[in-house]
Amino acid sequence: MRLAWWISIALSMCAYIGVITPAHRAIAGFESKARSLYDSANRDERLIEHAREIRDDERRAERMIAQVGGNGGTDALLEMLDRESAKCHVLISGVTPTADEAGTAQLDPLRSTLLTIDLEGRFSGILALLNRLGEAAPLVSVDTIALTPARTVASGSPILHATLGIQLYALMADRQKGRPDESSRAPR
Repeated sequence: MRLAWWISIALSMCAYIGVITPAHRAIAGFESKARSLYDSANRDERLIEHAREIRDDERRAERMIAQVGGNGGTDALLEMLDRESAKCHVLISGVTPTADEAGTAQLDPLRSTLLTIDLEGRFSGILALLNRLGEAAPLVSVDTIALTPARTVASGSPILHATLGIQLYALMADRQKGRPDESSRAPR
């Protein structure tokens, strides 16, 4: 009887060593592989999200380039200023070009138009117009702002005279034609 117990224990140990231990190792290997695949999937999801962000940035850049290339230059800026100044209750009292249109270098695809714009209105209206100018015309830089009191209205609120020195940027025509077209791009 004792021999039967010893044989039973020996067979159990052999079964454990021969079957159960390799199965545990296989399970541990599968768990490790599953963890690796999970980490890889998370990494891939982050890359996909980053690729979406890059595509969104690319679309924004393309819209800005299209706007620079087709913004109509000074006329479009003046129309936008006229529209926005009415909304902000600001009077445009003068627009003066301060230099010829020129790129900063021969290879520079941008040309800039320097303008001096004289405005009259309340401080809050002038500030709102400047904010709208930045939103509506992202390719305009305001280089200088000079504020001086113009007069005081009956309500006691001062009307200011503002002189803006701005640069309007646009693509030079020959640079627009040199832009790569959609067919030469890598597929997405």
